[in-house]
Amino acid sequence: MSPTSSSPAPQDPSPASAGGPDGGSGGGRSGQLRSSGLRPGWTTGACATAATTAACTALFTGGFPDPVTITLPKGQRPSFALAVEELGDGSATAGVVKDAGDDPDVTHGALVRATVRPGPAGSGWSSARVPGWAR
Repeated sequence: MSPTSSSPAPQDPSPASAGGPDGGSGGGRSGQLRSSGLRPGWTTGACATAATTAACTALFTGGFPDPVTITLPKGQRPSFALAVEELGDGSATAGVVKDAGDDPDVTHGALVRATVRPGPAGSGWSSARVPGWAR
């Protein structure tokens, strides 16, 4: 199966129905996509937020929300289908396949995964390391 056929389509409200990825109603990137007829997609950050939200929810509740809904900075509330759901002993991993729309970049079809686990008591945060990325 190709990445295009396996990538989940953004669910309403889509960037187009919500005024575009930039939330605008006329110009900018959303206006460009509307005038070109291209279907908009989602940023890598939106996919990472969705995967992290699903993994956190699973860690706290024992179940994955599928689809998982996030709130974008301008108020849009897209939902994303999960491609990966793994609940382990003390950790949870979720993954979303990125849909870059009809104007794809190199990340189109990429599996964006997030693993969460509790940090030390009182730390309030934790970090993740990705092989090959500088720390």
